[in-house]
Amino acid sequence: MNTVKNEKTILVVEDNVDDVFFLKRIVKKAELEESVVFISDGEDAIRYLDDCLARPEPLPRAIPSLCNAAPSPGGAGAGPRGGGACPCG
Repeated sequence: MNTVKNEKTILVVEDNVDDVFFLKRIVKKAELEESVVFISDGEDAIRYLDDCLARPEPLPRAIPSLCNAAPSPGGAGAGPRGGGACPCG
């Protein structure tokens, strides 16, 4: 698991390897590699945040769950898995 590298850290919790690949490319282009922590599992993210609370450093900035709210080509619904409204609201 990554460690906090500076005062302002962005935590990205994402289990989709394709999304992580593209997010890492964006982060690299923006020269923010030292500021972003990628975690692929929710339980690991909770452990990471618990570890942050045990240190004097501030908690990472949050990135809300991003959801593909565009309708699927077949009109079956929104979201990455299709079948209805976006689960994140």
